[in-house]
Amino acid sequence: MEETGLQCRAIGMVGFRNRADSDVNTSYAVFLLEVIGGERFTQPTEEIAQCGFYTLSQIQEMPRLAPLSRTVATAALTAELHLLRPITVPGLGDRPPFTFFIGSDRSTQS
Repeated sequence: MEETGLQCRAIGMVGFRNRADSDVNTSYAVFLLEVIGGERFTQPTEEIAQCGFYTLSQIQEMPRLAPLSRTVATAALTAELHLLRPITVPGLGDRPPFTFFIGSDRSTQS
């Protein structure tokens, strides 16, 4: 809601990218959301100036869309987006268990 004005429920994680460059380590998580309320801002900030709902052909024609954003949007609009399922993995030795996100077909999600 912070950026768009929409209230959403997270359905699940669909992607994760970590990039470790020589000067910075960044992570990027992508979640599938369901809109449950709110209204999209009618005067968006510069950060979300292109906020909206687009068709696949519109996504493919956007010249300034980042490759990662284009890949995620295309997957979502072609039913190729799959939820990552969280599972608990026992820790090694005396280390605590941890959560690992593993791919699964979205049609098998409840």
